[in-house]
Amino acid sequence: MVSIPEFVFVCGAVGSGNSFMFNCLTQDSDVYGINEDALGSLLFRLLNSPDKGPHYIEAYLNFMYALRSDRQTLVLKTPSNIRHAIEIKRYLPTSKFIVMIREPHAAVVSGMSRHSAGVKKVARIWLSDYQYLKNLTKESVVINYEKFILQTSEILQEIDAKILPLPPSVFECAAKFRIQENAEANRWRNLVDTKIEKEVEHWVAELHLEQTYRAILNEFNL
Repeated sequence: MVSIPEFVFVCGAVGSGNSFMFNCLTQDSDVYGINEDALGSLLFRLLNSPDKGPHYIEAYLNFMYALRSDRQTLVLKTPSNIRHAIEIKRYLPTSKFIVMIREPHAAVVSGMSRHSAGVKKVARIWLSDYQYLKNLTKESVVINYEKFILQTSEILQEIDAKILPLPPSVFECAAKFRIQENAEANRWRNLVDTKIEKEVEHWVAELHLEQTYRAILNEFNL
């Protein structure tokens, strides 16, 4: 049976299904869930602060364990912490990671509202975030959002086997609240006007996001 981690980080580019995964996992009564992206980047900033005191890291770790409290696992929805996996594993060695990835056109459109940013910026963030996949350890899984929507039970069984034992309530939540239309290849076009649609197509092509996406799917057998 898979060991129970003290911390599970749900991460990946914004707009890639992090919220849905987080909401499913936190149906487990043995976990606490926190939706706060800054917790991992805070550790990185502390480590790189020129004026940090010797107690800063200890205080951060104590804070994280206090958040976990009496539950077996703290699940954190922290999308950008894919960038900080090395630091997190160094100081929180029992941590595991679930990395979400979504087809880039759809992810960029979804991410725009969350970042309150334009297409170019969100597309660049998408590309930048997935450069950090090489830093992931064996205590991680990469999940394709579209596949999660279409093959929900199978994906959760993989997480149950590799990351965190899951109770029936997680499977029930995922089956109830998944939106199958979100897995449709061109649904994103219905969510934007023609101008934004062309801009998304331009930056996905300009930054070779589709090629990067396919390469990741192949690398991780998704």
